[in-house]
Amino acid sequence: MKISTKLVVLFGLLIGSVSANAVEMSTTIGLGSDYFWRGVSQNAGNAAFSAGTELSTEDGFYVGVWGSQVDFGDDASYEYDFYGGYNVDLTDNVSVGVGAVRYMYDQGYEATEEVFVTGSYRGLDVAYYRNPDESDLDYFSVSSVLPGISVVDVAVQYGQFGDGTSHKGVTLSKSLTDKIDVSLLVRSTVRSNQFWDNAAASISYTF
Repeated sequence: MKISTKLVVLFGLLIGSVSANAVEMSTTIGLGSDYFWRGVSQNAGNAAFSAGTELSTEDGFYVGVWGSQVDFGDDASYEYDFYGGYNVDLTDNVSVGVGAVRYMYDQGYEATEEVFVTGSYRGLDVAYYRNPDESDLDYFSVSSVLPGISVVDVAVQYGQFGDGTSHKGVTLSKSLTDKIDVSLLVRSTVRSNQFWDNAAASISYTF
């Protein structure tokens, strides 16, 4: 079964659960000084506007769409992604999830797809993304929000692709209101023995 078909199935499961569980919808719009994806700039160091909408149910199903400006120095101007998945709490401290995502662009690139599994234990989050067409693009990440810091939320992250490219970083985030969030991320990326650092600030509004 193609991943895009699996997303349709997930959407059907979500709609099918409406009778037993209310579906919640949230929409987020954001503006960042750059758009970074897994440690790499996707907008050539320029500001990027993004927006996304997600539907979710109380029993853990969710589907969504998200898009952003991109600049790779070619014809592509926008990325838009469709995703869906299922999360379940096994205990008060342990949760797991599965899902799929499809990445698309307005011009110049064919769609790519991933399936993923996630896990969380006492604030430590891990995820593994599998690209069925290119193992070098498989991706593993681990992250955690540091406890005991009240002024801002401080999260540390590490991620690595199947080809060995890796990045690590810190994200500082704060909710200004129940709808407005700001964040600052700092990343250090290593690819083919080359190193570079980057940073980006962003603000988002959710309703």
